[in-house]
Amino acid sequence: MIDETNSSKRSLFKVIGDNMEVFVSLAALITAVAAVIITLEQTKVMREEAELERNNARISVMPSVWLATHIGDEGEDAYFKVVLTNKGLGPAVLERFNVSYRGEPVGNWDDLARKMAADVETNNSFEDDVMASSRSPVSPGLMLEAGGVASPISVFNSDEPDGIRLLMRGAQNMSISICYCSLYGDCFQTELFRRPQEVEQCEASEDPFISHGFFKR
Repeated sequence: MIDETNSSKRSLFKVIGDNMEVFVSLAALITAVAAVIITLEQTKVMREEAELERNNARISVMPSVWLATHIGDEGEDAYFKVVLTNKGLGPAVLERFNVSYRGEPVGNWDDLARKMAADVETNNSFEDDVMASSRSPVSPGLMLEAGGVASPISVFNSDEPDGIRLLMRGAQNMSISICYCSLYGDCFQTELFRRPQEVEQCEASEDPFISHGFFKR
C-alpha cells in the first residue's frame, strides 16, 4: 500500500517535471492577461479622470448671458435701456446680435425707431436728433467678462419725452436675441427675459446689426 502511494507521488512529480515548461508558460500567460486587464482598467480610470477635469475646466469658465430691458418712467428721469449681463463664471464671446420688430429684422437702432414710429400711434416721426442716448458696440468677437454688464442702447429723457413713450409702447413687439460662446467653444443662444439655451454653434449673420442710427448724442 505504501509502495503504491509512493509510486503515485513519483508519477505525479514526473508529470509535473515533464510539463514544467507548460505550467510556467501558462502562469506567464495568466499573469500577462491579468496585467493587460489591470492596464485597461487603469487607462479607463485615467480617461474618466481626464474627462472629468476637462468638464470641470469648462464649467469653471462657463458664461451665462441674460438679456433684459430696463425702463423708468419718472418724468424727466425716464429712461429705456437694453442690458446684457453675464451671470456666469467665465467670459462670453458675443458672436451674433439680432434685433427685430414684429418679426421683421432691423439693421440698426434707426430702423427700429422708424418701425416703431410707423406702428405706434404718434405725431412724431422721430427723424430729428431729439433723444439723448449712448450706445455700446455688439460686434462679433466682443468679449463680456464674468459679471460684466453692457448696454447696447441706453436712451434718456430729453426735450422730446415722446421718444421714451414710443420705446415703452413699442418694446412689447421688439425682439432681441444673442448668440455667444465660451472660451472652450460651448455656444448658447438667448432672447429677452429667457434662459440661455445651448446650441451647436453660432452661425454668422449675413447682415450684422450695426450699433448706430437714429439715437444720437
